[in-house]
Amino acid sequence: MTILLRKVMSLAKNVIHKGVSMKYITINGRRIKDISGIKYNHLTAIRYDHSDLNNHSYWLFRCDCGNEKIIASNSVTKKNAETKSCGCLNNKVRLSGNNRRSHGKCNDRLYKVWLSMRRRCNNKNNDSYKKWYGAKGITVCPEWNNFTNFEKWARENGYDENADYMQCTLDRIDFLKGYSPDNCRWVNATVQARNKGNNRLINWNNESHTAAEWAELTGISSFTIKARIYYYGWSIDKALTTPTKKRKKEGK
Repeated sequence: MTILLRKVMSLAKNVIHKGVSMKYITINGRRIKDISGIKYNHLTAIRYDHSDLNNHSYWLFRCDCGNEKIIASNSVTKKNAETKSCGCLNNKVRLSGNNRRSHGKCNDRLYKVWLSMRRRCNNKNNDSYKKWYGAKGITVCPEWNNFTNFEKWARENGYDENADYMQCTLDRIDFLKGYSPDNCRWVNATVQARNKGNNRLINWNNESHTAAEWAELTGISSFTIKARIYYYGWSIDKALTTPTKKRKKEGK
């Protein structure tokens, strides 16, 4: 038992890291692992620098690129290290566009259009989701949840990245349906505004009004008017003159 205990104590004093026998240094009475000369990913430890109030040790590291930087040792030495370079590695990834968005176009105008479309339909915390889109049943087709597919359709169907502001906007042809290749087009802001559910003009008896205005005139809700005309395919005359059925109250 004594021999086994000695072996355990010996191993505790000499931890092996990549073939290097781990030594210790004593700083202000504290025993700290001496990692000088050991390389972790792109960083090589040069010398101990200081410890913070939580007794985290900071070391001077030299990166493969030549830069030297003082870094908390535990963020470099642990198995799933957060820090693998002085920062140059992250810069290379950003410049190459080889990050999570492999298309590298997260700052492009078209990407922002795609992102905004999906937020309106999928993000319950988005104001537009609650008022006009997701909460009202407006969705994005599965194909367009992939930006590459959306981009391909856009460039083949009239998208102009050099168009002036609000001269090339994504519009749903049928505002009661969602975003999909067969229901979308690129138009200017004026055309799109006319096609909005609350602005589209309905012509009847030589008068033109929005669904909301016809609702005030007929007493039929604007939602019912739009559903009758654009979803059920009713004639405008029938949609505006057919009274709505009153629901019977329970118990009567």
